[in-house]
Amino acid sequence: MRIATIIAAVFMSSCVVQSVDEIAEPGEAEEPIDEDADAAVEPRLKQACLLAGKRQSSREMFCRFACPRGLKKQCWAAANQGGREWTNFCTNNFR
Repeated sequence: MRIATIIAAVFMSSCVVQSVDEIAEPGEAEEPIDEDADAAVEPRLKQACLLAGKRQSSREMFCRFACPRGLKKQCWAAANQGGREWTNFCTNNFR
C-alpha cells in the first residue's frame, strides 16, 4: 500500500492546478513553464520508480500513472523485465 501511495503522490504533484483567476483570457500571453518545478519532481520520481521495482503490479502502476510520456515505452519494457533492468531504467532516466 505504501508504494501505491508514493506513486499517487508523485502523480498528483506533477499535475498543475490553476484557480479560475489564474487562467489566461484569450489573447493574453501565457507565462513560461517553470522548469524548476519539473526538476523538483525528479527526485520523487526516482524514489517512486525504485520502490515500484519490488512488485510487477507496482511497476505497471508506475508506468501507467507516474512515468513521463516520453519514457512510457522504455518503462513498460523495463517493467516486464524486472530486476536489474528496472533498476537501470530508474537510475538512468531520473535524477
